[in-house]
Amino acid sequence: MKHLKAFCYNGKEYEPFDIKSRNKLVEMRYYGLTDLNRENILIAVNSENPYFRYKNSPGKCLTRSEQNPNHEIVKNKIIEILQNSDSLSVFTNEFKKVEQTEGKSKTEIYRNSILHLGTDIYSTYQWRTESFKKINSKEYTNFDICGYSTSTPFSTSVKPKIFIEVVLSSFLKSKVFKFHCKTSEVDNSITLFFYIPENLNKNELSSYWNSIMLENGNLNIRITQYIDNGYFYDGVNQIAYLYKDLETENGFERPEFTDYDIENEYWEKHYLYVRDNYFKKARKK
Repeated sequence: MKHLKAFCYNGKEYEPFDIKSRNKLVEMRYYGLTDLNRENILIAVNSENPYFRYKNSPGKCLTRSEQNPNHEIVKNKIIEILQNSDSLSVFTNEFKKVEQTEGKSKTEIYRNSILHLGTDIYSTYQWRTESFKKINSKEYTNFDICGYSTSTPFSTSVKPKIFIEVVLSSFLKSKVFKFHCKTSEVDNSITLFFYIPENLNKNELSSYWNSIMLENGNLNIRITQYIDNGYFYDGVNQIAYLYKDLETENGFERPEFTDYDIENEYWEKHYLYVRDNYFKKARKK
């Protein structure tokens, strides 16, 4: 897999034609190179047509396969909007019944905030599509959209890494689902699921499940399903699969993110539970 750019640990970004410069090539080899997300080691290949490639084979691809052209259209529109916004607010709707006179009630909608990035913080964010990530030593995936702050070497609760998966018909594979849950708990990330119907109007990004509203540079994204702090959410409801074999004196406890057999069994069942009860429901809406 060839890369159009590489980040060098001297703080510079290089393109393939830079490899032909003897001085720049020495810098690349002395300081070392990674991809632009600073996650995977690259090497510079000084050939007739120079290029950057992974130092080691990335392994098996676990990326979702979306065949409908609407997927690319929506993904590119979303990242264009993200790159041209000044701030970002992500929220989900909460529906509450409010009692009125004469025993009647009505349902009111409240915004439940998931994430807010003000102008100062948002200006440090970069957004990329098809972002490569190793899931483990033998497998990798490409995220539809990934955003991160360039002002810190790692994600924080104030400046989290943001993944957006544009979903039409293909769900995350179980290992990728577990990866999102794990990184959201230990590495300050949030994953947003943006569902699009097959008959989506190409000029409309709103649906039952989500919407995007850009007003005076302020971007508001309404989302229904997302992963945050280790858990999958549907609206304001935290969804946990209770694997009864793990009942303790404190009640049911979710296993840690390790590779022991019982945790693998738990996470596979949890994934199937979410897929069958929430992913599939969203696709049919």
